[in-house]
Amino acid sequence: DRCTAVIIISSLAPLTVPELWQSLTQRARMLFFSARHLPCLTRAAVNIFMKISRGNLEKLFGLLNIPLPDADRRILMQPAVAGVLKKDVAEATRQGSRAVVDELRAQTFTWELDLNKIGVPVQLYHGSADTIVPPAMADYLAEHIPNATLHWVENGGHFIALELVGKVLRGL
Repeated sequence: DRCTAVIIISSLAPLTVPELWQSLTQRARMLFFSARHLPCLTRAAVNIFMKISRGNLEKLFGLLNIPLPDADRRILMQPAVAGVLKKDVAEATRQGSRAVVDELRAQTFTWELDLNKIGVPVQLYHGSADTIVPPAMADYLAEHIPNATLHWVENGGHFIALELVGKVLRGL
């Protein structure tokens, strides 16, 4: 009753929906599956990837074989952005990979939130070229959340929030 609006940028949708699960890349499905069913193994793999990449996100995405669109490469190459993201990743994994894997694992369960009961206006922003969270996720959320408006960022990648957040918040 205190929330008056919601902004969602580059968000996953419920992975328990078969067509959304299938919209993920095979590698992403393997990652979520292993996080849910083999969390210890997934934590070990995440630790190895983090040591090899040393916080370099572009190198990490390369190791994971996640192709990044030009828009994401441009954003990640900005020194200020790269510095902030490197600190964020370092903090998220400072005590190991448990929290990262727990977050991945949580995404594989049925959401307790009934999207149809969201009663406030929701602004959804999603990059049309997002290779991390498929655009099908944004379509699903827009279709299942009443009062949702979907804004496509043409040729935008997953990291559009890093450029949009100030503009979007000023528009509230």
